[in-house]
Amino acid sequence: MLPVLHPGRDAVEPVRVGVPVSALIDADRLDVIWRDCAPERQVPTGTGDVIVTDGIFPVAVLYLDRLKAHEPEIRRMLGALPEEFRDVALGGKGGWSFLNGCLDRDGDQWGEQPDVNRLFTLGLGLRLVVSLLPRELWPKLPGSVPYYMTLVEATPRVD
Repeated sequence: MLPVLHPGRDAVEPVRVGVPVSALIDADRLDVIWRDCAPERQVPTGTGDVIVTDGIFPVAVLYLDRLKAHEPEIRRMLGALPEEFRDVALGGKGGWSFLNGCLDRDGDQWGEQPDVNRLFTLGLGLRLVVSLLPRELWPKLPGSVPYYMTLVEATPRVD
């Protein structure tokens, strides 16, 4: 028999079924960062500056001070994406489709599309990611999703 869950009272942790673990990007850690930076129900409470970013799914409100505190980790995760996402000036290929963001630079799947949205949205908030075309042109692109470019250097390999 399945347990009865009460929305708003019982917390349910997401279960990742069939998603391999990447050595470069940890989707579970990204989720912790997201929960720290994004107010629940997207309504900020308390004090502190917020920034509004326009990710692929909903617009996101992020606490700026918390976002900046996580910048090194977010920068490292973005630097572990394939070189196709990286700015040409940083040795990359100048941008790639959001759809390819679930792979790390070794070609391993690190998460699913909601995870990719969170990573790029956090990067947009830190100005470490840019959308190559305005939202109104996204429907013309394959999959009707944006092409993003990261403005971070590749994360050094640790063997």
